[in-house]
Amino acid sequence: MIEIKRYAMPYHLEIGCGSTPLQPYDYWIHSDIMIADPHTEITCPAWEVPLSDSSCDEIFMRGVWEHFNYAEADRVLSECARLLIPGGILTLNFPPIDHAIDLWNSAAADWLWFRRVLYGWQRHQHDIHKSGWTRIAFEEFTKQEPQLAIMEIFFGITSENQLDGYIERLSTEAGWNRIDATMWTKLRKIDG
Repeated sequence: MIEIKRYAMPYHLEIGCGSTPLQPYDYWIHSDIMIADPHTEITCPAWEVPLSDSSCDEIFMRGVWEHFNYAEADRVLSECARLLIPGGILTLNFPPIDHAIDLWNSAAADWLWFRRVLYGWQRHQHDIHKSGWTRIAFEEFTKQEPQLAIMEIFFGITSENQLDGYIERLSTEAGWNRIDATMWTKLRKIDG
């Protein structure tokens, strides 16, 4: 296990930071399977983060969940439960496959967009979608990890539903659009 001395514990960890890690850089520890940005402090698979048990109070994954196959997703969920302190928060998003299919069927989506939602951008070997999720499938899947409980799950970002302002703050820092086509979820590690 490693300790990143310039950060105070508990840590704020971004898993799968890619080439656009969250800011401020002195708040987040950034990890990815490959180094795509100089701010990436940890290079590892998401299911083998070399930090101590209960060392993080928040973990954030954006645009990463669909890049895991189902066995990997199970390992990642367990790893997040291991890393979080009791009461710690895991926030992640994924493109809901049913929404993509509905848009395709209604002719509201073009082939390039649809292909990227289904299969990823495929710019490198890790930029491939290996799984498809719906809200119901994700809710059922997370029941396998008894240490994590869904607090909130919703589609896109609206002014009425901001995950307590959390997503809005992170979206502003990363320069994202306020409205997106992803399902957001916030899970909490159960105390005890």
